[in-house]
Amino acid sequence: MKQYVVHRAKPGRASQVTHRKTGRFLGLVGQHEAGGGRLAGWWSVWGPCDPGDDGALGEPCTTRDEACEILLYPDYHLPAVWLRRCSRCTNTVPRPPPCRDCEDFRSALTRSIAEQPDRWVHYVWLVQLARSTGSDEIKHLLSARASLEAEHLAGYERNHTSPVPMNDSRPQLSLFETPSASTGHRVVGLFAGIGGFELGLSRAGHSTSMLCEIWDPAVAVLESHFPGVPLVRDVVDLASDVDALPDDVSLLTAGFPCTDLSQAGMMAGIKGENSGLVYQVFRMLHGRSEAGKAIPWLIIENVPNMLHLKRGEAMDVIVTELERLGYRWAYRVVDSRAFGVPQRRRRVFLVASLEGDPRHVVLSDDAGVPKEPKKNDWTGDTTVGFYWTEGVRGVGWAHEAVPTLKGGSTVGVPSSPGLVLKDGRVVKPHIRDAERMQGFEAGWTKPAEKVAKSGYRWKLVGNAVTVDVAAWLGKKLREPVVYDSSADEALPKGSKWPKAAWNVDGKTRMVSSVSEYPEARPRPPMMDFLNHEPELLSYRATRGFLSRATSDKCNLRWPDGFLERLQSHMEAVSQS
Repeated sequence: MKQYVVHRAKPGRASQVTHRKTGRFLGLVGQHEAGGGRLAGWWSVWGPCDPGDDGALGEPCTTRDEACEILLYPDYHLPAVWLRRCSRCTNTVPRPPPCRDCEDFRSALTRSIAEQPDRWVHYVWLVQLARSTGSDEIKHLLSARASLEAEHLAGYERNHTSPVPMNDSRPQLSLFETPSASTGHRVVGLFAGIGGFELGLSRAGHSTSMLCEIWDPAVAVLESHFPGVPLVRDVVDLASDVDALPDDVSLLTAGFPCTDLSQAGMMAGIKGENSGLVYQVFRMLHGRSEAGKAIPWLIIENVPNMLHLKRGEAMDVIVTELERLGYRWAYRVVDSRAFGVPQRRRRVFLVASLEGDPRHVVLSDDAGVPKEPKKNDWTGDTTVGFYWTEGVRGVGWAHEAVPTLKGGSTVGVPSSPGLVLKDGRVVKPHIRDAERMQGFEAGWTKPAEKVAKSGYRWKLVGNAVTVDVAAWLGKKLREPVVYDSSADEALPKGSKWPKAAWNVDGKTRMVSSVSEYPEARPRPPMMDFLNHEPELLSYRATRGFLSRATSDKCNLRWPDGFLERLQSHMEAVSQS
C-alpha cells in the first residue's frame, strides 16, 4: 500500500499530498506544462517529499496520466545536477530520504548554486544542505529567497499562468518545510497579558524567546508560568532599540490593547492612547528591517469591531503599513467556540509574513458555521449565558456557552457573565472555570493575587487570547495547508472590511468567504463543563437586570419564560 494519499483537486489545479497514516501535509502535485525532454508531461511534488521512515513517496509514473504515481524528479527549471545518478546511491536521481546526506550530491549542489546563483533552487534541499553543512552562504540564500518554487504554484493558481520571472526580487512564497516549520518558531510576545498566545504556540512546538507586558498582575502570572524567559515591561523600549529583541526571533505576536476599538471601550479608534500602541509594532518591524534583521512572521489579534469602527480605519492602517513593509497578510474572524470551549468569543487574527503565504496558515481550514439555536427558540431545557450587567441594547446571549469574557472594571470589580442553568439556578461561573473557558488550566491567574486583589483575575482572563486558537495557529504554521482562492474576488476600494481578506502580491486586496469556524470541535453542555461551584446571582444584580430589561428604553425581545426565570430566581435569593 502506498504511504501517501493524493487529494485530487479541480482540473488544472495542484492537488494536496498527505501521509496515509499521520495525515501530515507532504506537498503538492501538478503536471508540467513545459520543460521538454524527460520531464515533459510528468508529475512532480512541491514540498517536503518525505513521509518519514517509509522512504520516497512513489515511483516513476509509467502511465503519465495518474496523479497518484508521483515522480520525485524536481522541477524542470532546476540545475542539471538534479538529473545525475548519485555515485554513492542506487537511485536514478537524488531523492529523499537517502540522497540528501550524500557528500557527492551536497558538493554538486553547492557548486551549482555558486556557478548559477540566479537559478531557482529547490527549497527543501537548501534546508537540508544548510543543516548538514552549516554553510553561511546557504543560510543567507535561504533567508533571502525563501522558496521560489511556491511562486510556480502561484502561477498555477492565477488561471494556470506561467511562474513569476526569474528576476523577481520580491521574497518568494513558501509552502514547504522551512527552518521554523521543522524546529518551531522563536517567539517574542508583545502585549503578552497572561500568555495565551505563548502557551498555545508552545503546544504546537514553538518556543518563547521574550515577553513584553507592562501591567503588574499580568507580569506576576507570566513570571510564574514562564520562568527564565526575559520579560520587558515597556513596548516603547523594545521599539526604540533594534538590538533589543533576540537575534533568532522569527515570529512576533501582538494582541495589542483593544480599549479604543472595543464596543465596551471608549472607541477612540486606532489613534487612541491604548490601541495606538500598535504603531510601536510597526516601528519595531521597520527598525529591524532597516538593520537587516527583518522579522519573517507576525500575528496580530484584536476585536472584530476594528473592522467597522470609523469605517474600518484600524484595519486599513494596519494592512497598509504591512504592505509598505513588504509583508503578505491574511486575516479572518475566528469564534473560540470552534475549538470546543464554551465561550462565544469572536476575534480578528491577522497573519503576515515576508517569506511565506499567510493564507495557508489562517484561511485554509474551514468547517462552516454549525447550526446554533436562536435566542427566541430557547425553551428552558438548556443552559444559556448572558450579561447581567447589560439588558438595554444587548445581552450577549450564548447557547450552552458564555458570552465574550470581558476585561471588566479598571478598579478590579469582577465583570463575570451570568448563566441560566437548565436546573433553574441563575449563577455566575467560578473564576477557575472562566480560566478554562479561555483554554488555560484552572488557577492559571492565581499568581496575580500576590500583587492585586482577586477581582483583577477576571480582567486578566477577559483580556487574554484563547489558548486553543493560538495552538491551532501554531500547528498551521508548522503544517500549512494550501488555500483555494479560486472563488475569491477583489475587495472594492472604499468598501467595508469583510470577515476575512488577504493580499499576497502587495497590490490587490481580496475577499475570502471562509467562516468563523476553522474547525468544529464538539463542546460539552455547560452543566458538564463546570467543575467548580458557581455563585448565585445576587438579588441586587438580578433586580438591576430585570429593571433594565423591562424598561421603556429596552427594545430587545426575550424568549418565553426567560424573564420569568429571572423573576423566580430573584424571589428565591431574596428569602435566603
